[in-house]
Amino acid sequence: LWEDLQPLTARKHLPALYSSAAGKEKSEEYDLSLNMHDSRDLLSFVIPGAYIADSTRLSMRINRDGEVNASVKSSRIAYGMNYLKNLALDADNLDGSLNCIATADEISAGGIGFRNSALTAYGRDNGFSASFHYDGMTGVDNLGEIYLNGEFSRDESDSLVIKAKPLASYVLFQDEQWDISESEITISKEGLSIDGGFSLGCNDQKLAISGGISRTHSDTLQVKLDNFDLAIVDRFLEKDYGLSGRTSGTAMLASPVSGSPDLDSRLHCDSLAIGGQYAGSMDIGGKWDKEREAFLLDITNGKDGRNALA
Repeated sequence: LWEDLQPLTARKHLPALYSSAAGKEKSEEYDLSLNMHDSRDLLSFVIPGAYIADSTRLSMRINRDGEVNASVKSSRIAYGMNYLKNLALDADNLDGSLNCIATADEISAGGIGFRNSALTAYGRDNGFSASFHYDGMTGVDNLGEIYLNGEFSRDESDSLVIKAKPLASYVLFQDEQWDISESEITISKEGLSIDGGFSLGCNDQKLAISGGISRTHSDTLQVKLDNFDLAIVDRFLEKDYGLSGRTSGTAMLASPVSGSPDLDSRLHCDSLAIGGQYAGSMDIGGKWDKEREAFLLDITNGKDGRNALA
């Protein structure tokens, strides 16, 4: 089944994902329907930590014209602390492309939860596009719409190259809109590069990433913060540390990346708060010492006119 399915789907519409040519399309008919019952004992042996709810249904049909239709319906699929609740997924290869629509009442991944989520994906001629929408996050009333285009190709050594193009998107977080800029991110075996500069901004707050990382040639990856409130980071940590304070500065990683990294950072935080308590301002400087093979930190904490760390 798998050998017959690939030439009709990914190998046909996204052939650059594979180093070998697609096999010949076959006109075999398949009609598969799988209904899950209590599979906890089986999953605990095959995939420890996984859970698939009773009554989960998987169906797939391939007709003689090579048309594929597949669907998954499940009240809950989980692995560890990550889960999908009330998942409905439909995929096909109709109209000369790969198409997928997935919705879920709740998604939890890495401690971050999304409500009423919808993912739409499309693939054709080695190009792809995707959009993700949600109208709430666990414990926060917000919404977001994220869009992405891209393409797959192979370089002269026949290695996969991915060009991802985030489009103008936004997320609302605690009644503030964060805008995502358009950029082009290229990932290959040589490294990563960002053209146009990826940025996430809200009013005077901004996180910007530009440049690249390479194993073979000179380049510099730069992460720049402007008035970035640490309270946003604190929101996504597993434990609430009560962090807040506007932070500005840069961190740079120089290439080629071989052996010890060449890393340099300078950050300044105004009105730092830890555990909800005022902790003054903080300056953090860091640089990788290649001889010692250690990251050297220089931290100054100014509070009430003195260095609290002196």
